[in-house]
Amino acid sequence: MYRIVQENVDTFFAQVEAESGTSLPAFVKEEFDAFLGCGVLAHGFTRLKCGSCRHEKVVAYSCKKRGYAE
Repeated sequence: MYRIVQENVDTFFAQVEAESGTSLPAFVKEEFDAFLGCGVLAHGFTRLKCGSCRHEKVVAYSCKKRGYAE
């Protein structure tokens, strides 16, 4: 789903504006931007380590938005 949104979001915004004569509300665009930044390691992460086996895992920060959750 991420790739579909990433590849088509600009086209979607342009199509909505062309068909309705107005752009989407700012909060809608902000939700899309937050979705595209959510879970991206470059935007922040934490490293978890098991105290007994020392296994490590990197977990990207979540945007904690109300939209789609995988």
